[in-house]
Amino acid sequence: MVKPTDPLSFPPNPIKFPKTSSLT
Repeated sequence: MVKPTDPLSFPPNPIKFPKTSSLT
């Protein structure tokens, strides 16, 4: 399992990456 803080994790999970979801 990849780290929830890993920005290289794709597809980016909106639950683990709320900031990424906001930028999208």
